Amino acid sequence: MSGMVWTYVPPCPSARSTKKRLKLEPNVKFLELFLLLFRLAGRPRGCNQHLAIMKERDIPITETTFSSLIVAHGVNKDPQGIQSVLDTMRSVQMSPTRITYEALMTAFAVSGLIPEVKRVARQIKQEKISLSQSQLSSVLLSLIKSGQAGTDFENVDYIVGMMEEAAGKMDLSRLMLQCIHSGYVREAVHLLPKQPLIRQNNHLYTNAMVYLREMVHAKVEVTEVMNQTYWWKMCNDVRQQEINQYSLEVALECALAEHREELAWALIRALKAAGNPVRQHYFWPLLHYSALTNNSSKLLGCVKEMVKLDITPDLETLRDHVIPGLIINHPLLTLEMLQGAGLTISQAATPILVVLIQNKMLDQCFEFVREMKPLSLREIISPLASVWAASPQRVISLLGILMEMNRSTLNEGELEPDWGGQFVLDLLNSRAGLSVHQIRPLFEELHKRNVRVSESAVDILMTRASKVIQQAIRDNLRLVFDPSVGQPLKEEEYNLLPHPNKMNVEELECHLVELRAKGLNTRGTLRRLLIMHASSNNTQRVLALIKEAEVGEVSLSGGMMSRIMTTLTESSSADRLWLCIMNCKRSTPHLMWTLIRCRNILKRYLEEYSKPHA
Repeated sequence: MSGMVWTYVPPCPSARSTKKRLKLEPNVKFLELFLLLFRLAGRPRGCNQHLAIMKERDIPITETTFSSLIVAHGVNKDPQGIQSVLDTMRSVQMSPTRITYEALMTAFAVSGLIPEVKRVARQIKQEKISLSQSQLSSVLLSLIKSGQAGTDFENVDYIVGMMEEAAGKMDLSRLMLQCIHSGYVREAVHLLPKQPLIRQNNHLYTNAMVYLREMVHAKVEVTEVMNQTYWWKMCNDVRQQEINQYSLEVALECALAEHREELAWALIRALKAAGNPVRQHYFWPLLHYSALTNNSSKLLGCVKEMVKLDITPDLETLRDHVIPGLIINHPLLTLEMLQGAGLTISQAATPILVVLIQNKMLDQCFEFVREMKPLSLREIISPLASVWAASPQRVISLLGILMEMNRSTLNEGELEPDWGGQFVLDLLNSRAGLSVHQIRPLFEELHKRNVRVSESAVDILMTRASKVIQQAIRDNLRLVFDPSVGQPLKEEEYNLLPHPNKMNVEELECHLVELRAKGLNTRGTLRRLLIMHASSNNTQRVLALIKEAEVGEVSLSGGMMSRIMTTLTESSSADRLWLCIMNCKRSTPHLMWTLIRCRNILKRYLEEYSKPHA
């Protein structure tokens, strides 16, 4: 019980006096614990006092007791004290064991006597005594913490070499994490390539991620000036050793997750200095943290830093992460603030207008547009369509003004893009969509504002809309139709061809011919076409496609043939099924004929013929 009571008592006089006052008798575990604490504190005198107590009470003195004394003298940098303990051991006829040698190597390591560490290591080898992996790991940690790793980590490599030769599986993971959290990050990075299977993930993003995350989490104290250089060296070492090619990105992700903004900026600068691409979304959390504080100057400071790094915030960054954190009631003032942060009018004006439209601040929109030069309608059309239902006339009026401004920038003979058609297409594809009764008022308002729709836009509308909407469009098309207008700029997004998974048999047959003509991979289309023909009991076409595949050197896998046979068994006649079986055995000899498949085939025969025939 006394051992349990005193487990957390520090080695001080008050602890001993309290023990006496409570009349608790120390046992072996209690005294060994105090010896361990005195050993770590480097207090040989305390060890000797408890050694005397052990003698008084006839408690056996073991090699663990002597090892504590050895390490205590080592921490105190007293090689003579170490030698005196060894002499005492010899006098009582106690031979050094693995525990003693571990204590000696640790004591000499913390004393800075590296030649003595190597001498003990040679002695261990001569006497054919092997230290365990945990003992060598403890020695290595003591060596690192005492600052004796070596200029080029040669002392660390010496102990690691011993660990590689020792019995058992070498695992440095715990040691590396202890080094990181003790502030010895360079040493931990040096040990990374020594860790078995560290490159097991083929140098991808997650390789050694736990150690990079802990490097960030440990909050290693370095000066602000050295921050960028320090982290660049750490992560560059990991990258050069081919452990993780994205070490800086991993560290940046961890820094952002822990809201360490200064470190995140240092890592972004290090990424830029290393020539790695710095993407826009790296800055979004930093902008978000600044916006949460309602501190517009801090938010603009982030934009300034981006501009200094020669990274111009794109429309998405400004629209979603910068402008919502500023005062947008006065858009011209917002524009001035962004100009002060290093952006041009053309870079800042369009996202400001988009944010105003999204917030349905149409009065400010008209005020802002009157003061601006032509803006990019490509990014504005979709937001306008999303708020059209709230104020149809004003939204189309704003669209007409913007289109009129853009007409002035067209060169002679240049077709005007179909902004009107794009607007109607975006309305049709919006969440609310378009109803029949909205078509005529919409087209009348577009006609009034001189907004026209091209033939391409009409074709896409007629393809995408329901039959009722199609008829309403035909009835009112004369109000807005203008064949001289160009095409919608987003026409490529409205591909009229369905996906192969949604094609019928005829469309897939045409698609297969097209793929073959272009020399593209036909495997997926062929597989789907075979299954569709098999399910419709078109055995002849199935056999023809299999032959075509053989001619085109397209190998049909066992799984594909198995699926075809299963489909035919369910839908085809027995004779046609038998014909396919023979063809399958010839073209796919590796296909396994399971009992279940044979049973299903026999069942089909029994349904059509007599039992003897089956």
